[in-house]
Amino acid sequence: MLGKKIAEQLMTSGGKNVQLHYKEYFGALPWRGYTKFIVDSIVMIEEQPRHQELEEELTPYILESM
Repeated sequence: MLGKKIAEQLMTSGGKNVQLHYKEYFGALPWRGYTKFIVDSIVMIEEQPRHQELEEELTPYILESM
């Protein structure tokens, strides 16, 4: 089942940037989970930069703004 595969991928993607593709319906229905938005695929999963790398990238900009 497609929904189960997507759910498993999302559960194992904690701490990562995830881009999703979804469909928007006109209304919510009980068998769709009471929401108008249904994720139908994962576009991309990428690692987030480690905190230290991000800090090193931002430091010059932070110092310039002081």
